[in-house]
Amino acid sequence: MLHPDRSSCGLHISVQVIFVEASLCLSGFVRQVRKNTAAAAIKTRDWTIAISSCDTVLGMDPNCTKSLYRRALANWHLGEVEKANADLEAILKKPVTDYNMIAEASEVRPALCPVAAASYGSHAGHNDGRGRN
Repeated sequence: MLHPDRSSCGLHISVQVIFVEASLCLSGFVRQVRKNTAAAAIKTRDWTIAISSCDTVLGMDPNCTKSLYRRALANWHLGEVEKANADLEAILKKPVTDYNMIAEASEVRPALCPVAAASYGSHAGHNDGRGRN
């Protein structure tokens, strides 16, 4: 006869493994749903929902360039130029895996510069140290 503590040991470990696998699967599902929610929110111009969904995804996967880009876009529409610029800079610093996202971030960032310059007022002519204003 098996020792009472050992009789359920294998079952307990199996249940834990199944629970972890289910959690990972659910986490991936939640991440994908939140990505889709952010995309839909942008199409309907619901910027706060887009940001919230992107924040959730980035909490699970900080390297998700799509969520960084979508959050930057939503922040830009809300007039949060510094936050948008920070997300675009983060995309540009990432290893290149999604060339389309990098290209979009590169195109959007210069468009933010005049907006950022206007929001800084007297700092509009300040050079950022890389030869750009």
